Amino acid sequence: MRIVAAILLIFALTPGSSAQEGSSQIVFLRPRLGTAFIDNSRSVILRVQERVPEAQMVGIGGGGTKITYRVNPGQHLFVVIAGNADFMVANVLPNTTYYVWVQYLPSGNVRNQYSFKLVDSREQNSKEFKDSVAAAKATENDPASASWLAANLPSVRKRMQEYYGRWLQKPASERVVLGEPSTQ
Repeated sequence: MRIVAAILLIFALTPGSSAQEGSSQIVFLRPRLGTAFIDNSRSVILRVQERVPEAQMVGIGGGGTKITYRVNPGQHLFVVIAGNADFMVANVLPNTTYYVWVQYLPSGNVRNQYSFKLVDSREQNSKEFKDSVAAAKATENDPASASWLAANLPSVRKRMQEYYGRWLQKPASERVVLGEPSTQ
C-alpha cells in the first residue's frame, strides 16, 4: 500500500521574533486517528514574521504529536496548510496556556486537509483529553525542518496567499477565534 504524505503547515502571522516575560503558550495537538495515510502525514508549523509570506520554522509533527508554541500576549493569526488552508485568530492573554486541535477534514482528495478546532474547558477537564495530551509526542524544530521549509517555501507562500483571501470573505461567525484561556 502506498502512503501518500500530505503536508500540514501551521503559520503564525505575528510581529516580533521571540517570546518575552509574561508570554503564553499555544499547544497544537494532532490526534492519532489509526489510519496510516493520515497519521504518517507531516505537520509543519511556521511563524510568519511581520507580513505574509515571511516565515520562520517552529516544528514538524504528525498524528499523535503536540507542538508547543510560546507567544507574546496580543492578537495573532495562525494558518494550517495542507491540501487547503484554514486560519485562526488568537487573542492571547499573558501567562496562559491554550489548546487547539489540528483536525483532519475528510475531503476525498489525495491531499489531506486540516482545520483548527478549539479545545473548550469542559473537554480540557476530561480524562480522554488529559490522556491524549500526556501520550502526544512533543516535537521541536531541527535542521531538517529548516531544510524542508527552504525546499517548499514557494508552494507554501502560494497556498497561504490563495486561501487567505477566501478566509477574509467568510462571515466572522465562520472564523475560528481563540480567545478564552485554557486552564491547567
